[in-house]
Amino acid sequence: MIVRKSGSDDVGTTKRREVVFENLADVVDECRRLTVVGYHHVGQWNLGQICQHLAAGMNQSVDGFEDPPPFWMPIAKPLIRMLVLPTILKGGVIKMKATAPKSTLPSANADDEIRLAELEEAIARISDENVEFVESPIFGKLTTDQWRKFHLWHCQHHMSFLIPANKR
Repeated sequence: MIVRKSGSDDVGTTKRREVVFENLADVVDECRRLTVVGYHHVGQWNLGQICQHLAAGMNQSVDGFEDPPPFWMPIAKPLIRMLVLPTILKGGVIKMKATAPKSTLPSANADDEIRLAELEEAIARISDENVEFVESPIFGKLTTDQWRKFHLWHCQHHMSFLIPANKR
């Protein structure tokens, strides 16, 4: 895992960090480390909330998405796929804000360790060699490798908002 300070300043005082995970096991390792060393968040969600959100997205990519896509998505999907998906698959940064689907929004009191266990289960599911993913409501049909790269990118994005306590 690579961690360094990012140039963006989303809260005014503390900068997000740049996090690059080599694989999904790195995500779990970093979450566990943060539960030990402590952290502060420069975004809206704590570690438990981020884990809950990430697990919900992973599970829905296998079980099917609960929220209907916006009415304009069928028209925009090819353009979004062409412009955004290559950056995500390369692990790049996207400077666009998006609203999370309601079914993936975390609870206000998400416990770090309980939600980390949920994330670990979701990662195990999408890492299974026999996993079958559904079609993405945003990008359309993705290969198994593309889905896993998307989820890794999604984890990197959200984990960048958590700053280890020893880095304050």
